Amino acid sequence: MQSKLIGSGITLALTLALILATYGAPTSAAQIYKTVDKDGNVVFTDVPPSDKAGTVKLEEYNRYQPIAPASNTPTASTEANVEEAEDEAPETVYELISIATPIDDQAIRQNNGMVTVAVNTTPALDTAAGHKVRVLLDGVMMAEGSDASVLLENVDRGTHQLSAQITDANGEVLAQSASTTFHLLRHSILTAPNRPSSQ
Repeated sequence: MQSKLIGSGITLALTLALILATYGAPTSAAQIYKTVDKDGNVVFTDVPPSDKAGTVKLEEYNRYQPIAPASNTPTASTEANVEEAEDEAPETVYELISIATPIDDQAIRQNNGMVTVAVNTTPALDTAAGHKVRVLLDGVMMAEGSDASVLLENVDRGTHQLSAQITDANGEVLAQSASTTFHLLRHSILTAPNRPSSQ
């Protein structure tokens, strides 16, 4: 009978350990009591029995602390790192800037004096960094903007010098082209074939 009770007690202890492992051990404030009922069965309970019962000291169990998922919200340090990386981004270096049209020494017949100027850059103009193209006619700035094509209006007849510059957001010149020459031919009453003779 005694061996049967011991076997039954071991079975109950193993069952209790399995339940605790599955559903979690009681909190540190709870107490487990071990007693034997009138039929000789070993009973484990967290309710203090009326008769004297021995307490059971449970072994320390493993605790799992879940790790909070990483937040996608940028922190102040992340934003500072991004701004620092942007500040350290290398400025575009232009290998080439040239006047594409009019070509050098070109004669243009345009009575209204309108001349289209096209500028080539390598690499392409970095408009995101605030870079602009500046067109100069005879050393005087005539236009500035992010468009590589500019229309000059009412240009005087004669020979002119064209050049182009790339400027940064502060207006500083980053690159300058070589000068090209063009000749604008405009109709004049002085050169008309049927010009009335003076009396």
